[in-house]
Amino acid sequence: MGRLLGATSDVLYPNHCPVCDTLIEGGSPGLCHSCSKHLVPISEPYCKLCGEPFDGVISSDFRCGNCAYRRFHFEFAVAGYRSVGPARDLVHGLKYSRRVPLRVALGRLLLRGFEDPRIEYHGGMLVPVPLHHRRKRERGFNQAEELALVAARQLGLPVVNGLRRVRHTETQVHMHRNQRLHNMRGAFDLAPSRAIRRRLQGATVFLIDDVLTTGSTAQECARVLKKEGGVAEVVVITACRAAGFSRPKL
Repeated sequence: MGRLLGATSDVLYPNHCPVCDTLIEGGSPGLCHSCSKHLVPISEPYCKLCGEPFDGVISSDFRCGNCAYRRFHFEFAVAGYRSVGPARDLVHGLKYSRRVPLRVALGRLLLRGFEDPRIEYHGGMLVPVPLHHRRKRERGFNQAEELALVAARQLGLPVVNGLRRVRHTETQVHMHRNQRLHNMRGAFDLAPSRAIRRRLQGATVFLIDDVLTTGSTAQECARVLKKEGGVAEVVVITACRAAGFSRPKL
């Protein structure tokens, strides 16, 4: 899985597979051999803006139908794996079953996104997508922040909570793209800290989340970071990429 996916030695983790509970010899954090084989890494061809993968052969860079006529506030989005099988189990286990130790294995999946050749991560910062305080209180943690902290240990980058969620939005599971975009408008603001706002000025930000579907959340976060925070660049990095609602436009 590359140089960035080495052992996260400073985080305690049981020596059992977090998906199937099979014993992993040596106690190395991660997945067992069987579950690892069922991970589906994102590989070409994929949309160069939103990162959605497509089957078949496409020889040139392309924008998918979801991105063809849209203006993005982020430079591009990349994900480590498709949100299927064990990867999806990790996301759901962390987010909905509150199995916080799963952040280590899921964070390792997210790190694969940083191997995209377009990324030069030195000098950047990790900014997690925030949860509304009500939802964070119910869940007990912000999964995006947990993943950012795992990635930070490997990358040597700071985690900066540069955004806050100011509006409690409806769940987007059953919404189509336009509904999601409308749902997220005005949901975020900059963190009130003046020190944090100064750090954001002119910065390269890696916006961290667990899953990207249509990009509506990332789009609104990037808009606030650039328009209000003066951020120079926003690159979206997620552990998984869910199926979007588009077809390639060649």
